[in-house]
Amino acid sequence: MEQELTVNYEPLKIIGHRQKKVAGIMMPQVLVQWKNRPVEEATWEDAADFRSQFPQTS
Repeated sequence: MEQELTVNYEPLKIIGHRQKKVAGIMMPQVLVQWKNRPVEEATWEDAADFRSQFPQTS
């Protein structure tokens, strides 16, 4: 029997911002620290995607 594993992360806070060039276009990104994860595991996320998925996070 095959099980599908899903991991649900919840953002703790945004700890950084940057602009990354993607296909010749500058895209804003945010560095997200996730709840119950060390700061070393923070990840860069596309700002627009992040804000649409987590509108309550500033």
